[in-house]
Amino acid sequence: MKIDNSKFYTKIKNNKSICLYCQKVVLGPTTSNIRKHYKDVHNIEVPRKIKQKSVYEECAEASFTERVNREGVRIDIDISKFLRCCVGLVAVNNLPLDIYDDDKFFKTLIAPYERKFGTNLNSRNIIAVIKNSCIEIQQIIREHIKNKMISLEFEIATTMDNRFLVINIHYIEDFKICINTIGVIMLELKQHHQAMYQKEEIIKYLQTYQIDMEQIYFSTSNNSENIPQISNIISNVKEEQISDEFIEEKCGSAENNDENIHSIFSMALHVGQSIAHTIQVTVYDILKNLETHLNECRDIVIQLQNTFSESNAQIQIPNLDNSQHWYSTYEMLYSLLQIRQPIETWYIQRDIIININWNFIRNFVVAFNPLITSTKKMETEQYIIGDFYRDWLCCEIELEDLFSITPYASLLHESMQKRKKVLLDNGAFLSALYLDPRFNFQNSIVLTEEQKSIAVANLLKTFKVLKKLEDLKPGGLKLKEPQVEGLKMELDSSNTSSNVSFEFPSTSSESTYSKLEQRMMKSMISVSNLNAQLTFQQKLTLLSNQKKVPLQTDILSFWNTPEHDHDIKKVASVALAVPVTQVFMEKAFNALSTIITKLESNVDNNTLNSLLLTKLNFEELNSKNIDLDISDHNISRNFFFPNNKKIIKTYERKNIKQQQCSENVQS
Repeated sequence: MKIDNSKFYTKIKNNKSICLYCQKVVLGPTTSNIRKHYKDVHNIEVPRKIKQKSVYEECAEASFTERVNREGVRIDIDISKFLRCCVGLVAVNNLPLDIYDDDKFFKTLIAPYERKFGTNLNSRNIIAVIKNSCIEIQQIIREHIKNKMISLEFEIATTMDNRFLVINIHYIEDFKICINTIGVIMLELKQHHQAMYQKEEIIKYLQTYQIDMEQIYFSTSNNSENIPQISNIISNVKEEQISDEFIEEKCGSAENNDENIHSIFSMALHVGQSIAHTIQVTVYDILKNLETHLNECRDIVIQLQNTFSESNAQIQIPNLDNSQHWYSTYEMLYSLLQIRQPIETWYIQRDIIININWNFIRNFVVAFNPLITSTKKMETEQYIIGDFYRDWLCCEIELEDLFSITPYASLLHESMQKRKKVLLDNGAFLSALYLDPRFNFQNSIVLTEEQKSIAVANLLKTFKVLKKLEDLKPGGLKLKEPQVEGLKMELDSSNTSSNVSFEFPSTSSESTYSKLEQRMMKSMISVSNLNAQLTFQQKLTLLSNQKKVPLQTDILSFWNTPEHDHDIKKVASVALAVPVTQVFMEKAFNALSTIITKLESNVDNNTLNSLLLTKLNFEELNSKNIDLDISDHNISRNFFFPNNKKIIKTYERKNIKQQQCSENVQS
């Protein structure tokens, strides 16, 4: 009801009101004083004046009140964010697909959003939304790697008696290593069909991301048995592509044609063993000769578990190791060594004799500890070949200090020397070291002249391919020149807690890298700024005269500075992206295991790929606020409400009216 207060008082300027009964002027910016005057003097109760709202304000408030009263929540997100959250619940937070069929709880929880956006999600159409998300992610990755050289990483995983081939790509963007999973192949066919099946699937994924074979700089697999098969598959794909290209291409002469073919085949993809896998192979060279002692230790652990599970002794017995993972074997023996004193005390108090070869356990733990330290340093995605080689050399030096303490140190050192020769025969490995001023500097003893020549030849080939790809890209390849964030990175050199009962023998009183620095230090000279007229090969050669940088330097940040040559930086962004760490591959395995065990054990290959790719690359989708339109892929309102067009029209009219009111209020 509208209240008329004009018969009681009149508002005038300077925050004053005039009483119409006695003509008294009352001060006050509001009507409180004048109403109090009427009550005290005239004994009249003047009601408070209610401000009349505009039509637009009433419309907006009614819309808001209706939503709050009817739905109980205020919805301030759009439909794209709502769908991204729904996708994230399944793909990232591992909720099962059938949670969208839970009418009792979950559907009640999201009902206000579904009424707002006109959706009706269930376990079937949420898969369509996830596949839509996967398509958007694939497009984002395609843009990232367009006309760039990348490295491929293959690995076979086994989950619930199913075998999968996981494919990752590695590349550098603004001198940050980027890793994306681009596909997973289910290996469930018989062996004689396996090669053709893998070939077709690998080709499919490369085509999906528009990856040309010349874009592949390096390819690696962590499974030594799988290397020849994948290498042959990729080489065949490469050969077929080259043949098709030269059938269509018009060449000037046969000699020129032969030279071009030879040049391209010299860049042919070779699938090599994973660099990170080298440590594991080195360890297994020794473990196979210690199997008898290790089996005895496993029997002891089982015996201790049975004994102490029946007693009230507060002794934490270690878990049995997994023979396929040497790290777990080390953890088992190290944990056993930690509880040596309480175990011996417990058995002595009961006059029981137990034969435990503590000397073997101690020698094993001491000898393998340097490799454990090196392995822990690899647990980061921003880890390059130079970091790996630095930690490898430090591990060798530490093992040398342990020769007189444990017999297994010399065996490990010998195995590392043998495996290091294999690493230094790898052109991609040498190229990364050549671009690393921690190892390639004036009078460096790390690389021989022959190894430098191999690295330069490999980098020259890479540069030619980059120039060819750059010609395909409008405007050329442009690298950003961000501010230097710092060259040093912190490395955790500790590998044991401070309160352990077992202490490792000291191998050196010097800092982590000081001994290695002493071996590498030679006379060094500074390099003047590169002449713009120098050829790329001359620029590469001059890198051998650069000044050495400290071993703890972050080389990715080192190259991400304006003073370095633009062409060298382009090649470095390829050579330094070669897979070294297994961190992201382990994430892929964990995600794959989660999808198979917790979500749907019988999902088809397309759905499995969509779930895995969305889970591992969800930040690409979320950070760019990708618009997930429900009209795509038959996920429209008609799809959700096929038999109720009246509801759809009601919601559409209501949403249009609310939107108009909101716009008018804002204006």
